[in-house]
Amino acid sequence: LETQTLEDLALARLVCLTRAMPADAAPLAAAWHALGPCDKRILTNHFLADGIHETAIMLGFLPLYFANSRANLAVGLHLSLVVLIELLEIIRTAGFSNREKGNNVAISVDISDVAAFAKEVAAPRAFEAIPAYAKLDEMRRGLKLVISSKHWQRAKSKTWKEETQEMYAVMKKVERSCVELVQRHQPSESNQITGASKRKGVSRKVPL
Repeated sequence: LETQTLEDLALARLVCLTRAMPADAAPLAAAWHALGPCDKRILTNHFLADGIHETAIMLGFLPLYFANSRANLAVGLHLSLVVLIELLEIIRTAGFSNREKGNNVAISVDISDVAAFAKEVAAPRAFEAIPAYAKLDEMRRGLKLVISSKHWQRAKSKTWKEETQEMYAVMKKVERSCVELVQRHQPSESNQITGASKRKGVSRKVPL
């Protein structure tokens, strides 16, 4: 897997998180390239955050989330990425990613409940609606994303359809965030791996 740009590095990170085999390369790349530019930027920023110079959101059970999503025909990898983007925006807009906790710029978020939902859900619409029914609970160590019991009751329904008003609010929030991201970044900054990045040990090729 060639890594010429920051997006390539983010995709390589996704390869590791999904424990992809060589045969998975094409479907994984297709799921990534089906995302819009703003969505790719959000994921790239997330996957490449180092926890030193910028806040890193450490998602516990993320590999399980991807594994359950890929194994569930009602979800799949692409939809799991779409929902992940919205969940990251929930964390960011809640203000947790901007908190200063001493020298700690890494925030731990347990998404085991979301991973379990990805395994059980029977309707794509119900999975896509997760951000409208998820909340952040503060734990002794970090945060936990929890899906409401109301939405868990719909997990096995194959005919459930979202409530338009709630889904519209979620999508508008993501849209606004994307616009802000684009405005904050110049095109020249976005993709090329710099010499400094190479000196930090960026690999030119990541084997599958």
